[in-house]
Amino acid sequence: PPNHKFSRNDVLILTIQPRGTGDFLTPSSLPTNKDATTLEARVLNVGPTYLDVAVPGGKFAVAFGPASNNRGEEGKGDPGMRVRVDRFFSDVPFRRMVAALGQLTSVAPKEERPKKKKNGMPDDIRIGGFQMDNLLKEAILSTFAVKDDDLVLDGMNHPGLGDLPKKLAKPPLPTSTQLANQVMAYIQANPSKLFPRYNEPQLTAIRSALTRRLTLIQGPPGTGKTTTAASIAFGFVHQCRTLSPHTKVLACAFSNVGADNLAEKFLALGLKVVRVGKPSATSESLWEYTLDAAVQRDPEARKAVENAKLVTARVAANTKKKKMGK
Repeated sequence: PPNHKFSRNDVLILTIQPRGTGDFLTPSSLPTNKDATTLEARVLNVGPTYLDVAVPGGKFAVAFGPASNNRGEEGKGDPGMRVRVDRFFSDVPFRRMVAALGQLTSVAPKEERPKKKKNGMPDDIRIGGFQMDNLLKEAILSTFAVKDDDLVLDGMNHPGLGDLPKKLAKPPLPTSTQLANQVMAYIQANPSKLFPRYNEPQLTAIRSALTRRLTLIQGPPGTGKTTTAASIAFGFVHQCRTLSPHTKVLACAFSNVGADNLAEKFLALGLKVVRVGKPSATSESLWEYTLDAAVQRDPEARKAVENAKLVTARVAANTKKKKMGK
């Protein structure tokens, strides 16, 4: 209907209506029904009488069968297919955050903990398949009461404040201060007129972030935190290039809008940006900078993704058949 309340980037739950038109309000067709066949989607665009939605590649056909306008190798589906659309709050981001915090704060079993080296410092901790900075883990665990005499993190038997602030204030690289001075001089000289005129607190924040292991910047709306963050990223890129031309800088934000704002600021400074995330949740002005757009520009990458989608769809379909067979 023209007065629908859907808007761009809404998360949806699609529910197949087995009996077609007129089945939308029966209990058996509700997404809450235990036997309902559902699929999560996201709104791309809206119109008075239509919605453009996006679903992960191959999942629509696995859940509901081929769509009536499908152009893939599965062929066109039933033109009489009807799908109920409800606005949906996805718990995926919440579960991801909980899992990430679990990885960051988990204490490994004693037999898996790193042994101390001769200088009293343990090896880096590997958690969930990635290498983690001991000091970051220590900073997180310092907010909890941990009772374990054998727990050693960055030379400390009992995580707590202690000399943690001093450790966090140390430069992450031997050349951090030198490289930060180069960045600060360039920002203040501003030969390309890329940077705004920063005030002293903003310049202090940029220098601190480039010369410390961990920096927290606070300020009310409109005080230039995002602009300052962009210059910090500019400095990080300069530092990372001294390590390897292939080193990347990861910038994260709490929301898609926040990530878009950061990406736009980075682009304005001439940085090469790849916006990671669902294209449907990305600002239209940034679509050409998304990972999906980068894949589409690369024939080999595009072919690899298509093959992966087909394999994923087939595996999921086979799994579903086996479950139905039981």
